Amino acid sequence: MGLLNVWHRVALNFTSKEALIPQIEKKLIEGYSKISLQLKEELAYLSPLELAQLVNRIGDELSPLVRQSLKTYVTEQPIGEAWINMLVVERKVETKLTAIEAIGQLRLGQGAWPLVELLKNRNERLQMAAAKSLMALPTLPLIPGLIEGLRKKEFWLPARVAPVILTWPDTALPLLQDILVEEGLEEEVYQVAVEILSEAKKPKVNTFLAEIFMKHGAKIQTKILEVLCNLGAQEAEALAIKSLTSTSWQLRLQAINILNRLQVRSL
Repeated sequence: MGLLNVWHRVALNFTSKEALIPQIEKKLIEGYSKISLQLKEELAYLSPLELAQLVNRIGDELSPLVRQSLKTYVTEQPIGEAWINMLVVERKVETKLTAIEAIGQLRLGQGAWPLVELLKNRNERLQMAAAKSLMALPTLPLIPGLIEGLRKKEFWLPARVAPVILTWPDTALPLLQDILVEEGLEEEVYQVAVEILSEAKKPKVNTFLAEIFMKHGAKIQTKILEVLCNLGAQEAEALAIKSLTSTSWQLRLQAINILNRLQVRSL
């Protein structure tokens, strides 16, 4: 066995990466258990970026045991750390995208917060890739921090955060509701909270929005009316009728439009 290992190492020294990479991919795809010591030696010949590219190409074809074994290998080596560093210090967008996808493919939990930071980036491709990879990770511990980020207006496009936050609605919804009952926040923060709550599409959210309707100014009331109407909530009609006497012409106009959409003829 020792001689075979020595022979394998010698053979690796005379094998080009162009020939080695397809061999590695084939072994990983066809494997059903933990990756072997020899395969680990072959993986060690790849740079972190090359391994990330390989993982992204074949990730969907890996068996659960191979995926877990590869995750363990990447975590034990400095490879996972190198991928995370790419998210932080790498300037090339394509390299960042490769690392983001690889972290999601192998469910590397240690990459969660660096991915969250990328949700604040103004590059739309990075935002979307980070959100997609986050959906593959354990997101429950992230929820309070993400919602606090909304409160502080840290995210360039809050809509990118919504799918991640709503992976745990029982945790997220009360925290989002807390924002809407808190006084003194900027209207933009309230508006984002309403938008994300609406994505949950739960009847109890409709009831809550109707209850806090009168506590907000015309701009947020206009948004709540729009959301309730789009969700087909029965509360929309009564609130629209009430809004016809508002001093805000924008809110009155929204109320008229909604009542027309609801085909309310007699007021």
